[in-house]
Amino acid sequence: MGNVGAFDFNWNNETCEIGYWILGQFEGKGYMSEAVAVLEKALFETGFHRIIIRCDEENILSGNIPRRLGYTREGTMRDCYKIEVRYVSHEVHSKLSHEA
Repeated sequence: MGNVGAFDFNWNNETCEIGYWILGQFEGKGYMSEAVAVLEKALFETGFHRIIIRCDEENILSGNIPRRLGYTREGTMRDCYKIEVRYVSHEVHSKLSHEA
């Protein structure tokens, strides 16, 4: 149905990133928001201070997840990824442990 995971661990700064995807037939039902919230809770309980979520700025549903979960939008990384022949810009969101 989909996947959610943590990666890009920086143990010195106690930060990591969460990434996710879900099959179209399961979008909009709250499954991914719930999964991200559970993973976020586990990461903060493990001792992480900052969690980052980046998503394609054109993917509205993906961007709704960090907004719904109280992440702060930090800005846009312009043309940071090349997919086939086009560049994609990413929104960057973060949450700090004391905001959870």
